[in-house]
Amino acid sequence: MGHTDRSGTPGGTMAGGTPVFHHLVTFRLGSDTFALPVEPVGQILPMLAITPLPEGAGTLAHSVLGAINVRGKVVPVVDMRRHIGLEHARLDRDTPLIVARAGELTVALVVDEVTDVVAVHAANVTPPGDALPPGLGHAPVLAGLVRVPDAPSGRFTLLLDMQHLFAPEQREVLARAVELLHAQAPDMEVGA
Repeated sequence: MGHTDRSGTPGGTMAGGTPVFHHLVTFRLGSDTFALPVEPVGQILPMLAITPLPEGAGTLAHSVLGAINVRGKVVPVVDMRRHIGLEHARLDRDTPLIVARAGELTVALVVDEVTDVVAVHAANVTPPGDALPPGLGHAPVLAGLVRVPDAPSGRFTLLLDMQHLFAPEQREVLARAVELLHAQAPDMEVGA
């Protein structure tokens, strides 16, 4: 049984027979490889000075490290290791930040390593419901499992969905963090 890709046609081709490719940024967290679609990614930066959350911010979220200034805008920084339940890793000047849109909010995602930007044929993207145990395949954060051509045999890359990477309450936490940090530096715009 063939799958239907995002173009709405079976088998990963457009109506004219042209193959459909997904352009992805791949990155590593621990020993796992993840990917994001290129479209919401604005830029990849080396580590910048992170302004910590102000006193009184409470327990906004264990994964929000603070914010950075990106072209005069306050952008919250999210430790992706903590966000997915891994232990925090030491940050250094070579730790990359993926600046991307998550719905209406721009965030900087701290990852261990950005590994590549790849074009993957749609036939190499498996919807999560087709590959994961019942109940796990409908987690909206996961858009699919990707077989990347140069990946080690049998290894899949987890394709994340930026629109669903943060639950509604997490989006509120991120928005609150931006407001608090913007209050500290009113000359910066809110990172929207």
